[in-house]
Parts: sequence; structure tokens; C-alpha cells
Amino acid sequence: MNNQNAPAPFAIQGHQYINGRWQPGRSTKRLDNRNPFNNELLLDMPLASVADMDEAYLAAEKAQLEWAALHAGQRVLLLEKLAVIVAQRSEEIIDWLIKESGSTRIKAGIEWQSTLNLVRECASMPMQVEGRILTSYKPGEQSFVFRDPLGVVGVISPWNFPLYLSMRSVIPALALGNTVVLKPASDTAVSGGLLIAYLLEAAGFPAGTINVVVGAGSEIGDAFVEHRVPRLISFTGSTDVGRNVGRIATGGKHIKRVALELGGNAPLVVLSDADVEVAAHAAVVGRFLHQGQICMSVNRVIVDRTLYPAFADLVVERVSKLKVGNPDDADTVIGPVVNQSQLNGLLRKIDQAHSAGLTQLFGASANGLLLPRMFSGT
Repeated sequence: MNNQNAPAPFAIQGHQYINGRWQPGRSTKRLDNRNPFNNELLLDMPLASVADMDEAYLAAEKAQLEWAALHAGQRVLLLEKLAVIVAQRSEEIIDWLIKESGSTRIKAGIEWQSTLNLVRECASMPMQVEGRILTSYKPGEQSFVFRDPLGVVGVISPWNFPLYLSMRSVIPALALGNTVVLKPASDTAVSGGLLIAYLLEAAGFPAGTINVVVGAGSEIGDAFVEHRVPRLISFTGSTDVGRNVGRIATGGKHIKRVALELGGNAPLVVLSDADVEVAAHAAVVGRFLHQGQICMSVNRVIVDRTLYPAFADLVVERVSKLKVGNPDDADTVIGPVVNQSQLNGLLRKIDQAHSAGLTQLFGASANGLLLPRMFSGT
């Protein structure tokens, strides 16, 4: 994908985006952001402190009333301009997804297109807000229901689909008159956070409507949820962390709404009447897209015994042809996992499979953060 009309890339620096200004974080901790394929340093930045987070929430709170009062048509124009910018900067966005999250070019393209579609769809939302007229118990009177913005929304987003899963919470919230404080995953601080701030800033969104704080969960995670300002916390991530987010948000001093999308454990069931070719193809795509680092990824396959031999042979045949390597190459299907912790977790699962007596039908040893395609069966 080569966009001849693309502007010069953003000069992304390691700063927090708060109230329309780029400023250094005030934590003593730093982020060492590296390319998982070649270990290239992408960004070195001081992380956000609790004081930075508080400043971001206060900025969002101050900006929200004026943003909500802005005519819906003006918000539509800003969102339409944002869509144009996302389209123009396709290569820049895809490049960041590849080099920061280890996304293959195939997956990064899917994520960029999905994000563009999302922004275009959300541009219609400001004009779709409807109220209701209800019958009153009092004769000659009616009751009216108005729908107003919640206020400030806190968004905690993951690293696996960082751009899309951040924007999926940020853009609808902004479209409907809310303001946002976004805390992206540290592994994808740019593609899940800072890049979004640059995009919205370029589109002309007012100061304070979007704020991005890149901070360690151990330092600002609980405080981000506990803070008095946000009326809703949107969290996408692991089930264990999600439970903690829900507990803090609904059981603390400042009770707020939560939107939680947590981990999955998805089986693929192949029954005796299945088309074994289709089933094998589905298993490979469902398991290996983005190195399996997707909440909807196929976690296990349950196959009718009569189909198992043919199914296993077809899967091994397909898996053996998947190119493993540089995610920037157009034909690479499997790139690196995002960090050493994730690789260690995968290696533990492989060891557990061997200990359980499963036969490894295909695979090889890890090379850096590249883990060649693995397939085991009984």
C-alpha cells in the first residue's frame, strides 16, 4: 500500500499528551520501547506519574462541558476530517503496527482498515442521538427522556490490536460528547496511544478532549480506575486484571460504570459431517493470525476421531507453508511475539503439552522472539 498523498510522518517523541500539550512524564520510571523482531530502540521516554494522570483527568473534565455543548454537526466534521487523515497516513500507521507490536503486514493492514471503517461509521453517531416521549401518569402531561454524554471516559487498551482496540473506545466516546483519558499498553505506547493523539491533534480536536498517559500499571493502574473524574472505565485485556478493574470501579469511593472485554478460551469443534478442508483452513487461520495473540484465537481443536487423521495431515501441510520471519515482508504470516514474557508463556505451554503426552506434529525451537509454527495432537 503506497499512499502518494501522505504527509510527512509525525515526529513522535516520548512525551505525554495532556490538555493539548506534549510534556515529559514525571515518573522516575522509563519506557524502553523496542521492535520485537530486531530489538531496535523505537522510543525511550519517562513514564507518567500519578500527578500526570490527575492532570489529564482534570483537563478532560474541564474540556467536557464545552465539547458536549458543541453542535453535533461540528463533531461530525472533526470525525470526517480524522477519517481523511487516517486514510492518508495508512503507510505510517501500518509501519508503526509492524515495528512496535510485531504485526505482520497482513494483520497491520487489516487493523488499519478496520480502524478507518470505525472512524467513518462513528462520524454518523453525533446526529443519531435520540430522546423519547413517554406517557405520564398525570392527565394532559408527558415525560421526556433526553440522552446526554456521561462525562469523562477512562480507556485502558491492550497491545494485541492496539490501534483498533484503543480507537474502538475512544472514538464513540468523543462522538457522543464525552472526553477521554487513554492509557495504552506500554508495549504499544505509540500505536495504541501517542499516535492516536497525533492523529486527533492533526484533525483539530480541542485541547483536553483526548489525553494520553503512558504509565506503568504498577504505578498508575489502580489510581487510573479509582480517580473521581471518570464516569466509565473501558478496559480490554486479561481476565485477572479485568476483575481488579471491575472491583475497584464498582466497590470504591467513586462508583462508576465499567465496560470490560476480557480474555477468551475458544474451541474449534470439527464434527463428523464437517468439510475437513474447510475445517483445517479455519484452524490454521484462527490459530496463527497475529501469532495467536488474539482473544478470539482458536485455543484448542476438538475433532471427531473419524476425521482426525485427515484433519491433522491437512493442518500440518498448511502450517508447514506459513512463512516465519520479518513481519514487514509482505508474505510473512508469522512474526515475533510481542515480548519475552509472552514467549516464556508459550514455551511453558509447549512443555506442558509434551509432559501431558501429546505428540508434536510440527514445529521448531524459538529464534529470538520468533516462535515457528507449532501443532500438537494426540
